[in-house]
Amino acid sequence: MRSALLTLAVFSTSACTVVESDFGESYPATGISTLAADVVQGDIDVQGLPSSTAFRIEGRTFGYSMSSDNAERNEDANTWDVSREGDLLTMWSRSEYMGAGVDFDVQGPSQVHTSLITDSGRIDISDVQGTHYLEATGVTADNVIGSTTIIAGNGGVNATLVPLTSDTIYIESNDDVVLRVPWGMDYDLQIWGDPEYTLTVHDLGFSSVAETPGYFAGVRGRGTTTIDIVVTNGNVTVIDTW
Repeated sequence: MRSALLTLAVFSTSACTVVESDFGESYPATGISTLAADVVQGDIDVQGLPSSTAFRIEGRTFGYSMSSDNAERNEDANTWDVSREGDLLTMWSRSEYMGAGVDFDVQGPSQVHTSLITDSGRIDISDVQGTHYLEATGVTADNVIGSTTIIAGNGGVNATLVPLTSDTIYIESNDDVVLRVPWGMDYDLQIWGDPEYTLTVHDLGFSSVAETPGYFAGVRGRGTTTIDIVVTNGNVTVIDTW
């Protein structure tokens, strides 16, 4: 289902002109287990709400350029869609010009799996529980529960993750990574960092530790919850949340 555009706005400054249109979609949450996105240019924001009974998607399609004609052309060339197929709710967009994109802002139930990809843009996600795959220029995550894979470019990662027993966390980034996890779980943590940058790990209750320049390994208990971090061109910080 695709709804009509709600608003059209044109903003002009001495630097450039921005043309944008807003749209909205709503789907009952019953039967939806996974939220997916395939975006070429644009940001994705997902917020879980425990009491929510529907997924509400607010979007913005935009174009910008030094000239108003080119800005309008860029925005007009964007294509996007939101659709449901079985238990999967999918957001999709393509942008023909560099000076354009489509942003998606989602609110819905906190119990949901996610598979979110934006080739050029950020992902901000909070208060969700499930299995998560997040790939973007940069990723911010807060209170994301469950096994999580994060692939980030030069926008880095700032994440508070809550793995459950036997869950896995994998983070790959081309910039700084800050990871917060609960203290005292049975972790098997390995970090492959960049020797030219700093690597800081707080004690999560490890029973054994191994360190070399650009590498850290720490194990607690049975090591049933695995965390692997691979970083180039950035610092790594792992600290406890409680």
